[in-house]
Amino acid sequence: MTAGLLPGPDFGNTPSLTDDEVLKAWTAINRNLYTYVDNNPLNRIDPFGLEGLDSPSASMNSAIARGNAQAIENLLESIGEDLSAGAREAAKAALKRLHSKCGDLVRGSLKRSPSYHSELEGKTYEELLKDSSKAAKQMRKLI
Repeated sequence: MTAGLLPGPDFGNTPSLTDDEVLKAWTAINRNLYTYVDNNPLNRIDPFGLEGLDSPSASMNSAIARGNAQAIENLLESIGEDLSAGAREAAKAALKRLHSKCGDLVRGSLKRSPSYHSELEGKTYEELLKDSSKAAKQMRKLI
């Protein structure tokens, strides 16, 4: 018997659903079982299903993914104490990288590559992310 489908007083005339039928009906409605971890259950853990909501970690991850240094700084100031130590360190590392000059982020041997554009080496990585030119795209690949 399935919970919630226990027979009533007149159960002899009432058809009941089997566990298989209930499972089939439920999975037909809920095909995506891993939305709570962005469909990546091997690498993401969210036992309570709260990370998808506007949690401090989700907000910080979004700001880092966008490459928005100002948003990262604002979040560190406002919700820094709510972040795990690892998330705070990741945010600081992202800020350091975003504020670094592109020339400093490209390794020495790659500077001889035809994709290296010396005119962009003085820009910060954050500025490079906002630049949509072909040269900027090539530099981002090198970095």
